Amino acid sequence: MKSLRMVGRGLLYLLGIVIILALLSLGAGYIYELSAKGKAIEKYPPPGQMVSTGEHQLHLYDTGQGDITVIIEAGSGSWSMDWMAVQTELSKYARVITYDRAGYGWSEEPKTPRTGEQIVKELHTVLDRAGIEGPYILVGHSLGGLYAQLFTSEFSDEVAGLVLVDPRPVGMDGIIASINPEKQQEMSKILKQTYKLGAFLSRFGIQRFIGERFAEGYPEEYIDQYIQIGFETDFFNTVVEEIDYVDELEETLTDQSYLSNLPLTVISHGVPTDHTGYGFTAEENAAIERAWQDAQKKLARQSEQGKYVVAEDSGHIIMLDQPEIIIEEILNMVEQIR
Repeated sequence: MKSLRMVGRGLLYLLGIVIILALLSLGAGYIYELSAKGKAIEKYPPPGQMVSTGEHQLHLYDTGQGDITVIIEAGSGSWSMDWMAVQTELSKYARVITYDRAGYGWSEEPKTPRTGEQIVKELHTVLDRAGIEGPYILVGHSLGGLYAQLFTSEFSDEVAGLVLVDPRPVGMDGIIASINPEKQQEMSKILKQTYKLGAFLSRFGIQRFIGERFAEGYPEEYIDQYIQIGFETDFFNTVVEEIDYVDELEETLTDQSYLSNLPLTVISHGVPTDHTGYGFTAEENAAIERAWQDAQKKLARQSEQGKYVVAEDSGHIIMLDQPEIIIEEILNMVEQIR
């Protein structure tokens, strides 16, 4: 019995040492992250200007010239650097604005809820305060496509056209749930848990060591900047909050009459998205893909000037896979409006 007690005490002692070492490691990681965050901004300062919304400052990058201004709204988990290739080339022919929503990239942490109404209000505010007047061509990718549509519905007199890049369809979660409700809920849960885990780990600088996993498809020379600026705690928390408000956002877009006579181009992916990793069968995955493409075509038909384009060699991230298609369609719309 005495030997068992000694073994037990020894195990408790070892456990205590492990806990202390773990806490020391976390503490060191936390201190490292505070230092690394400041150094990252020094090394990679914002290329554009910082504009206040009244609650926080947003990074806005203004390049090129032209009588029509192209405004780019990135998708969920995406920011201005993702549009670098598009902006660089497009700026030779038009004025192009990218910006980082609060919590993303160089912008400050959000001080207000991440509702669609708030995000659209903030974009309109920074454009006004920066002296960037319409008419605008709005370009929205994925979730950014919903924000672009909401902006159009609220400020229709300032929007001359819409280019939606693989936009998230209104009611897509319900469509997937009709195919397999259990897996749809599980997929949504996994996505949110992944970002919440990212928020926790990023407090200790871990994302700076594993960030290359987030940088697939990026030019080698920009990967370090992308990792050091893009994946901090604010980013992960903001993505989760934006997801939480998607249903509310979609409810505001059920009436799409504001699209009826607006120049509208919908660019859809050609390489199917793979949902089988979330447990969907191949047949269910094919059904989800058909529903997505049907929704893209239906959206394009909402306008008498609607156009549906497929980026045959692209997955969802068309601005990295085939930026030339986006550039071509935006320039076509610029000429159409002129």
